[in-house]
Amino acid sequence: SGLRVLPPHNPVVHLGRMKVGSNMAVARALVPFFEEAAVTVRNLAGDVLAEISPVPACISEFKREIAAHTGIPGVAQILTSEDSVLELSSMEMLLEGSHEILLLVDEDAPLLELRWILDMQCTDLEETLRIIKSSTFLQVLKGSYAGAVDMAEALPLLPQLRQLRLCGNGIGDRGATAVGTALSTNTNLKELDLSCNQIEVVGAKALGRALSANCTLEQLELTGNDLWDNGVKGLLAALTKDSGMTCLNLASNKVSDEGAKAAAAALSAGSSLRILSLERNKLGAEGAASLAAALAATSLMELRLGLNFIGDEGAAAFAEALVTNSSLTELRLERNAIGDEGAQAVARALALNSTLSSLHISNHTILNAGRAALESMQKERQPSLKLKL
Repeated sequence: SGLRVLPPHNPVVHLGRMKVGSNMAVARALVPFFEEAAVTVRNLAGDVLAEISPVPACISEFKREIAAHTGIPGVAQILTSEDSVLELSSMEMLLEGSHEILLLVDEDAPLLELRWILDMQCTDLEETLRIIKSSTFLQVLKGSYAGAVDMAEALPLLPQLRQLRLCGNGIGDRGATAVGTALSTNTNLKELDLSCNQIEVVGAKALGRALSANCTLEQLELTGNDLWDNGVKGLLAALTKDSGMTCLNLASNKVSDEGAKAAAAALSAGSSLRILSLERNKLGAEGAASLAAALAATSLMELRLGLNFIGDEGAAAFAEALVTNSSLTELRLERNAIGDEGAQAVARALALNSTLSSLHISNHTILNAGRAALESMQKERQPSLKLKL
């Protein structure tokens, strides 16, 4: 076909929103105004592969013409304009100016740690997934509940997939339930990002049920959903010592003390969690006390509670826990209405703790006495303690 094959010494090439592994061939078709009578298809070296005239009236027909002239299958063609995937149903919708059509061929070429960004609205999912079955990373853009269902059903077709990002697709509870169903039998996925997806209690409980059967997922991102306390309870009920989950992000989920207690219960039960984030929620002193008490029975290494409302009482609870804790290396308590009393309690605890290496405790309510106590302790611990005031 005259297409240039990317050399092995340059294994990753950026093409708009996609990264393509080595040995993939690429062609480019420039589409001028719709009024133009012909489209010239070139490869990246500038060689003319075909000239199509007249321009067909619809995208699908246009793709068939390109396939007929170049041998590049329509399912491997992506339309882009200024790095953004076009959503066109007719060539008449093309605006004034040039548009690029990026086409990928050589389906059987080896894919080396290929990372794909897939647009659910512009791609034949089944055929595309067949092409990228060796991918270890996949991010879905502009998806929906239906797209999440398709993606969940396709997981068995992607045995090498380790990271899946569905963030910001508005999949809701129905999409989360579909993903949960797939997770219950999946054994290869390690990282799943469902952030900002309008997931509520029902979806959280479905994910919880899936996690009770899945021992291989290690990282789950749920930032920016609407789990509330009941959703967190349903999710965390599955996190026992048999779970493989090591990192859980529940930031910005309207979680209060009851949700914090559920997290504490999971930690006390022997959860495998090493990193837990409950930042930007509604935790108070009671929830902080529960989490602090749970540190005695856990191997948690990072606890992130910034932008909550734990106050001096909550800070004092963590200070007491730090005296005997030997696993926590990072603690984030910034912007929590902590004053001098809480800061001084934490400073005294640090004198007896040699494990914590990073403490974020910047609060505008910490005044001279609290700041002086913390800074003095940092000087004694340097360089083993990174303090952010």
